[in-house]
Amino acid sequence: MRDDQLNAEAVARLARARTAWVVGLPLVFMLAFLAIGTFRPARYRVEVTFLPSPDPQASGGADADGGVLAALLPGGGEGADSPAYYVEVLRSDRVLHGVARATYTLPNGNGVGSLADVVGVAVSDSGMRESAAVRWLRRRLAIHAGYRSGLVHIAVDGPTPEMAAQLATRFLEVTDQFNRQVRRSRARAEREFLEERRAAVAIERRAAEDNLAGFLAAYHESRTDPELGFQENRLRSAVEQLRMLEAGIAVSLEEARTSEVRTTPVLTVVQPPVAPVRSAPRRLPLLALLGLASGALIGWPMAVWRESVRTAAGAARADWRELSAAGAMTPRTDTEHEDA
Repeated sequence: MRDDQLNAEAVARLARARTAWVVGLPLVFMLAFLAIGTFRPARYRVEVTFLPSPDPQASGGADADGGVLAALLPGGGEGADSPAYYVEVLRSDRVLHGVARATYTLPNGNGVGSLADVVGVAVSDSGMRESAAVRWLRRRLAIHAGYRSGLVHIAVDGPTPEMAAQLATRFLEVTDQFNRQVRRSRARAEREFLEERRAAVAIERRAAEDNLAGFLAAYHESRTDPELGFQENRLRSAVEQLRMLEAGIAVSLEEARTSEVRTTPVLTVVQPPVAPVRSAPRRLPLLALLGLASGALIGWPMAVWRESVRTAAGAARADWRELSAAGAMTPRTDTEHEDA
């Protein structure tokens, strides 16, 4: 209990001695944070939610060859439809640059332009303008994936309600277009593989049919001879297996061709973008607490340091005075008197 009282008294003395650092600096930081939160431009947030549609090629397709190929292709397999995959896609440079290059209706009816025109990037180089717009976009984008529900949530801030809704819409459009291109590329690769596979199976099937025809022409008595009958059944079985394999590849090939030209949207929008009525909350109480904490983190160590320096300097001066006083009171020896 005594130690707690001493610590409290020490803190109180420090606060009285260094009020500017202990109290003044946190208040200054708090006022600065409140000023930033109060006078910064208003932000309008739009949230959208979508559900990715499964890709038949990525989930295996109707044929074993197509399923194996889909798993080997870039982005294939179950991960290409997972929420984590879409989170990475939305954060990728390709999608962000696509959103930055899209066309928007400028505020106040000033025509149309890119995101750099909306943000007001004062750079003439087109590449630097787009990069600046992408950096601006990254700071105003939040993505969350529901791994159990499979839903993907996007939140984007804009300078006006209409602009925020346009940004959210462009994110959906660019992401849907990107995934359709990926699926078409996967379907095209699968189609090319299946075409080559079907041609190879057709050659094998014709060779098997020729073997069967040659056997039947050479051995007419195969139906009466058990050994020849067994060999004939084996040749017929090989022909039937190759025909069934060729038919299955033909079905998968047709599905791949259909997927290559399919224009069905990849994303199912659950919560469409709607322009907000009110701006995002400024969170002034939170900013005030952050300002006080930031000022205290800087002010208290500085106050302790300044007080320790002052105490050390005072102790040094006191020691010097004691040494000076002790030197003045020391009597001089006989030798000192003779020298005088």
